[in-house]
Amino acid sequence: MLVVDRLDLTQLARDMRSPVVTPGRVADQVLYRADANAPELPMPGAIVALHRAADGKRAWVGASDAHGKYSADTLEAGVDYVPVALDPGGQYEAVAAGPVRAGALQIAPVTMIVGEPFAADLPLLGAQEPAAVTLAEGTLPSGAQLSGRFLSAAAPTGAPGRYAAAIDVSEAGKTTRVPLTIDLRLRPLEIAMRKQWPTGIVQTGVPIDPQAFTARGGEPPYAYAVSTGALPVGLSLDGVTGVLSGTPGVAGQKNFSVRVTDARGAQKTRNVAVRTSLDVYVDKVVNLIIVDAVATPPAATDYTGAVLTPIGGPVVHASGGPFGDGYVTFNGASQSLQAAYADGQRLVYDQDFTVELWLRIPNVTHANQVISRGNGNANALSWWINCNAGLLRSSFSSNGSGTPSTQLDSTILPTVGQWTHVALVNRNKALTVYVNGASGGAAPLAPFYASPSYGTRIGSFDYTLFPNWYEGDVASVRITNGVARYTGPFVPPTEPFAVT
Repeated sequence: MLVVDRLDLTQLARDMRSPVVTPGRVADQVLYRADANAPELPMPGAIVALHRAADGKRAWVGASDAHGKYSADTLEAGVDYVPVALDPGGQYEAVAAGPVRAGALQIAPVTMIVGEPFAADLPLLGAQEPAAVTLAEGTLPSGAQLSGRFLSAAAPTGAPGRYAAAIDVSEAGKTTRVPLTIDLRLRPLEIAMRKQWPTGIVQTGVPIDPQAFTARGGEPPYAYAVSTGALPVGLSLDGVTGVLSGTPGVAGQKNFSVRVTDARGAQKTRNVAVRTSLDVYVDKVVNLIIVDAVATPPAATDYTGAVLTPIGGPVVHASGGPFGDGYVTFNGASQSLQAAYADGQRLVYDQDFTVELWLRIPNVTHANQVISRGNGNANALSWWINCNAGLLRSSFSSNGSGTPSTQLDSTILPTVGQWTHVALVNRNKALTVYVNGASGGAAPLAPFYASPSYGTRIGSFDYTLFPNWYEGDVASVRITNGVARYTGPFVPPTEPFAVT
């Protein structure tokens, strides 16, 4: 049995399947509006009728005009009707599976959520305007109140469930008592991670910034547990507070799910992926050039995946670096390493970056071009670091020429014959050079040429006419795009750059 109000025949529209109708009202008439383009409408201009189920007598009929509008007499309350359709030739076509009841005065059920504001007019169906309403009997949820037809609650409380009341509706000199049902429900249970790791990566061997999984909705207290997968080694989840903490012990990625269960047994899960690495910024590294001492023979390798091409045969050593690791020797005359170009290697002045390497020079007068970026000609140089004429100099070109727009000379020089860590850091368009962790000076960074088509080069300028070959050793190179790794004096790395 379909119960349909005089003013809202939405259910009838769904069951009729032929004209799609939306309700309206003109004076005391019921107005139906049909879509002449509805796929199952017999055709524009069709006739829709309601016949009384008891005796088949036609009680209502409406023919659509050019706009698909139907008008009809008011239906009788409490009488069952069967909707049918007629095509323009007068043939009947049944379009509903069951009878329709012209509904009496009623109030649609109301739903409130515990603790959440509610404000709306009572959904009064079938009433004539104006109609006055008053609460006759029954109980509303705590915090709810009825003022005229306006039902409100700042933050309803109480036990979830169904609350029953009776409303007196007065219209046209007649008062009718109508039942009102309010369903007070708990907010659906949700689980969120209160704080995310900035990069999605946590550092192996370093305590993580504790992360809290927080539940909302449902009914406290909550219990937290890992439901699928496993936590990274060294981390643990507090089952009461939902706090994830600890010190990751093994590099790698773990996928797991955290499930929260409320006092009523409702559950919700959140999927989490945690990657642990020796380097928390490993995903920002665009060049990571380290000697693979295991290879036969040992070879310099870019662990970001960029192809590394030796030029002129630089000598690769399996040991003897700053941590007993490998290094590369350049002869100052014809040798360099060229990394294949990748778009992520492009540094720009308004984005933080860090260029760092370990070097060992035989002198400070002609060690020359340590590292650079360009595209093979004199008018497409981006940046370079050289050690020459008693200077450790970092340069950036605004137009690609060899004339720098920003030039920073370090007040601290590498020690001849010793491994030295050099870091060039851009932070908020301010350039700082660090030598063994101490600041060697700073300068504002001006916009510079940022679109060279060659990759990073170690050991010379990326320009064949004036290569300015480097004489000395380089143990490892790491360029991080988007991160200023060092923001003040620091202790230089005490182990080789992490590759995972």
